[in-house]
Amino acid sequence: MHMKWRRDFARPEIDSVFKEYYDDLWKVFYCYSDGPCRSKSAKRHTGTMVVEEFMNLCKDAKLLEGSFSSVKIYSIFANVQQDEGVSEAEIGAADSEMIFPEFLEGLAVVAVFKIPDPYLPLEQRLTTFLKTMLLPPMEPRISHLRVTRDYQVTQNSSGKGFPSSAKGKKSMRP
Repeated sequence: MHMKWRRDFARPEIDSVFKEYYDDLWKVFYCYSDGPCRSKSAKRHTGTMVVEEFMNLCKDAKLLEGSFSSVKIYSIFANVQQDEGVSEAEIGAADSEMIFPEFLEGLAVVAVFKIPDPYLPLEQRLTTFLKTMLLPPMEPRISHLRVTRDYQVTQNSSGKGFPSSAKGKKSMRP
């Protein structure tokens, strides 16, 4: 199943959706990985997101309801890991981190769960998910953030931002 998903996920139409929303998605990632929404207790590298932060994002966006539970979030987090051999059991470990391309894949998986209509192509489900479910509730958290041309994120005039050496910065996807 992993291979089919990754093949579907790698289609140019999916890239187009992510390119359309790239700045906002980068700001959401920054907010939860290094910005004001991050977990203060998480021990990780700069520019990465731990499962607790991905869970908080889903809670803040009010995505956890019905059959879409925290158990599914843990499963998604484990399955998008690019490191071979990361199991769901290891997700709680302090060194289990998600980089930006994995974050994008995770959002696409969440979109499939939230909009399970098999007759809609993935790119349409992803667009609808981003436009109507994820980004509207994130707006208050990311509206004050600015993305520079080199994809650093700044908060108002503080100048604090995403370091240029962050893992996964240049690559949009795996």
